[in-house]
Amino acid sequence: MVFGSFATLFPPTDRSFEALLFRLGHVLFDPIDLRLADAVTVDIRNRITTLRRKTALSKWLQSAVSTAVDADVRENSGDCTATVFALLTGDQVEKACNVAMDNGDVKLATLLAQAGGDEEFKEDIRAQLAIWREQRIDAHVDENIRKVYALLAGVVGVLEGSKGSGFERCPDVHLSKGLDWKRAFGLHFWFGDALDAPASSAFESYSRHMSQEGSSVAQPVPWYKEESDQCTTGWKLPSGSEPPDALFSLIKLSSKPACSLSQVLTPLSFSPSPSDYRLPWHLYILLSRCLRIRDFADRGDPGVRTDEDDASSESGVEGHSPSADLLASSFALQLEQTGMLQEAVFVLLHIEGSSGRRRAIKDLLGRNAIRLDDWITRGLIGSLKIPMAWINEAKAVHALASGNVYEAYELYLAAGMYNSAHELAVLELAPDAIIKDDLELLKDLFERIDGHAVDGWHVRGKAFLDYAHAMTRLPELRERLVGVNAVPDVTDTTELEELSRSVPKLIGILPDVLHDHSDIRHTAALAEMISGLTLRLDQLRPPAVGSLRSAPVPEATKLHHMRSVAYEKFLRTIEVA
Repeated sequence: MVFGSFATLFPPTDRSFEALLFRLGHVLFDPIDLRLADAVTVDIRNRITTLRRKTALSKWLQSAVSTAVDADVRENSGDCTATVFALLTGDQVEKACNVAMDNGDVKLATLLAQAGGDEEFKEDIRAQLAIWREQRIDAHVDENIRKVYALLAGVVGVLEGSKGSGFERCPDVHLSKGLDWKRAFGLHFWFGDALDAPASSAFESYSRHMSQEGSSVAQPVPWYKEESDQCTTGWKLPSGSEPPDALFSLIKLSSKPACSLSQVLTPLSFSPSPSDYRLPWHLYILLSRCLRIRDFADRGDPGVRTDEDDASSESGVEGHSPSADLLASSFALQLEQTGMLQEAVFVLLHIEGSSGRRRAIKDLLGRNAIRLDDWITRGLIGSLKIPMAWINEAKAVHALASGNVYEAYELYLAAGMYNSAHELAVLELAPDAIIKDDLELLKDLFERIDGHAVDGWHVRGKAFLDYAHAMTRLPELRERLVGVNAVPDVTDTTELEELSRSVPKLIGILPDVLHDHSDIRHTAALAEMISGLTLRLDQLRPPAVGSLRSAPVPEATKLHHMRSVAYEKFLRTIEVA
């Protein structure tokens, strides 16, 4: 992916800021197919590349200033020399010649045809200007004629006037006065430097002129300021914080090897909003990740990579840049706020650290779980390869916050988050199932978790499965062992022995499982579980339960248990006697 990939999206007649931006990037940074033989030396290749880029930049600059030039031509339609100068500020030399010819000024047309020519021609024009100044003739020469001659002589800053007095006094002329920054730069680019000079030379000349002359030279203000002096960003910004136009910054980036993206990708260079990161992020991806032209200044040493980082090392990330991650996060938030969730996740995938990338995407999904419909989910899974478990986790958190506990439980299971599902089942769902005496639901809740690695399973979730098993099997064993048609079986007797030992232990740990005394459901469920286990075991082996004096069960259950124990002891006494 290169700048040209975006530039082709705009029609050729589009002169908007974004169209100019991507076309400029294409001119300055995209690879050029020189179509040279392999035997051509590197020096020659570099020289040809420089000339090709300068020619392309000249065409781009002509297109960028054409609208302003046309406006000046219309405004000075009755003044030939003013029109000629306006056309020269857009490097429209042929049109300037035609205007001079149409006005009958053949001499001027002949000189214009040599605009931007060799140094000998420029020296001749400078000599003419010197004669006018020394003989104080310039005071009687039209200012626009002087400006045109100055450009032909390669003078693009200030044309000095004669120092006479009265009628012979001629003021200095600032050639870039009244021009926008692109045309002021164009004067240096087209007329100030030699034909074979690199574009960086014109940029240095313009920058130097701008710093020396101050307000008389147009500053490279952003496009929205240039279009309307009354334009305000709507944001309170510190004084002196106005950044340059992004177009100027791109030219600077290509002219100064030491310039980093940290100095260029400022949101206010691209739009009136300091929180609009759309274009800065795209330029970062193109310049840093795709073309490898420049990077942020804070990109550090790669350090230690994780396995996931190693797997993606082919992407060429050299170390970590906090600025790059911050830019991606800021742009993703901007997309999220406009409802473009899939696009926001795509941008977050460019965060370089695997742990930070995972956390940022999960946070975004969590904030927008209610908007994760089937269409968005298919896009996230199919196009962006986001794990379904992350989406289910986000939906589970939303369902839990909305009070849909069972839905959250199922979503946690679908996400493979068995610890979270186990926690919900123990603290929220199991007490309700016990109070409703729904043993099937209770078993289903924990059988779906059984077999997975879960913290505290044997003293929490398994306790509910043991409870459901005991409550189901004890009545069945009672029917088989002490019923009317009972036929005692060794297997049943053995199972009863095991239950008579395990149920008291289960009763002992239940207060720690349902420990939230502020939740009335826990208290009620605990009492129901202990009462149920006690009553059913009392019907078979009362002594096995032991004392219930400290257990949170109704007094009637305690009294029934004490009677059962006493009755069992009485029967044993008779048998012994």
